[in-house]
Amino acid sequence: MGMRSSPALLSRNTDLSRSASLRKSKRGRKGGSRARDGTLLARDESRLLHAWQLLAIAIIAIALSGASPGVAHGAEAKHAVPSIAKQVSLDGREYSDEVTAKAGTPLHYRLELTLPELLRECKTIDYTVRDVPHENVQIDMDSIAAKLVDADGNEKASLNPVASKSGQAALFDLGDISKLDVDLQYGDRILVTYDARTAKDARAGSYVNTAKLIYDIGNGPEKTVDVIAKVNIPASPAAPPAASPDPGKPQSASALPKTGDAMAGAAVACSAAALGALLVAVLSRRKHD
Repeated sequence: MGMRSSPALLSRNTDLSRSASLRKSKRGRKGGSRARDGTLLARDESRLLHAWQLLAIAIIAIALSGASPGVAHGAEAKHAVPSIAKQVSLDGREYSDEVTAKAGTPLHYRLELTLPELLRECKTIDYTVRDVPHENVQIDMDSIAAKLVDADGNEKASLNPVASKSGQAALFDLGDISKLDVDLQYGDRILVTYDARTAKDARAGSYVNTAKLIYDIGNGPEKTVDVIAKVNIPASPAAPPAASPDPGKPQSASALPKTGDAMAGAAVACSAAALGALLVAVLSRRKHD
């Protein structure tokens, strides 16, 4: 007689079979998910590597072309425009931005003007310097001179500046530099020199002299910023106190009493002695009486 399975046992076996199937299904899904994640990660790494390769190629191309990042290709480059510098000297050899000088001291000034970079494209190179000294610095307008020198300081041409006054300012008109009968080169400079003097009654203080270049290179009048050179006038030292006479040294004639003063003193002394003797005699006589 065969054994029959109870309904409870059959139901239990069915549940166990379903659980095993679910576990297998979950493991299969996890394996597929991991495979897909690995595929996506490899794909992202490939894209990132490609992006880095493109960036490296772009940087190399920029370096070879000489362009700078952030500058549009074909943008117009800026070129040097005229400039000015000003210095002062006490001896006419060593120049600096400032000097220390007493009132009434001679001074020497030097202005250095540069030429525009694109010389061949300039329709004109008209230069005028506007120099404004402090009221305690007096310019010798007859001493103004100018010359064109090369980059090494060798003179190439002499200029004839026209000097004039406009209030406190001095104007040095150098004319059209492009008309000079020389081969102008970028790096050439114009040196303007002049003499001056601190005022004799100048008080102690720091005095600034300014200058600017007004130029026209074919685009109408333009000007540079002001440049300065400073003169410091120190306070005059106080006079030393008079020294007391040395007892061991003979006094000077001015320290000795004058003859008239000595005679007057002697007369007063004699008069006082005579009056004293007379008073003693009168008192003595009254006593005897």
